[in-house]
Amino acid sequence: MVQHMNEIVASGVEVSINDMTDVTQSRARNLMALLSSYCRSKAQRVLRNMKEPDNGFNAWLELNESMLANTPQQRSAILRTLLKWDFKGDFKARMIEFEIEVTLFDRLGGVGEDHKDGGSHRRRPSEVARTSAGEL
Repeated sequence: MVQHMNEIVASGVEVSINDMTDVTQSRARNLMALLSSYCRSKAQRVLRNMKEPDNGFNAWLELNESMLANTPQQRSAILRTLLKWDFKGDFKARMIEFEIEVTLFDRLGGVGEDHKDGGSHRRRPSEVARTSAGEL
């Protein structure tokens, strides 16, 4: 179940309970029961407003999304974690965890729209002028 929960968070895509196998539907219902019994305050309100009240996997995804603080400090902390990532041990498991962190970082806005071209440094005005003139 934990692997399925991690996959849902990594993908960021809701899955209708009608599209699940019987076993997965049972797990989704069990997860929702667990979440309902442990969540309070804001988390409980998130669960009450779910489109599919028995789909624990979508509830887990929604809880993850709603609890993101999305502050510059949080993005910096995730980026530091990614830059220092240790792939030792079970490579496949570590890679899955890494992909989840990258997805989270991306959802939080990453380094910003102005850096999505891969350039993470500021260009000097002279470089911008030469680029505009076709010199680079």
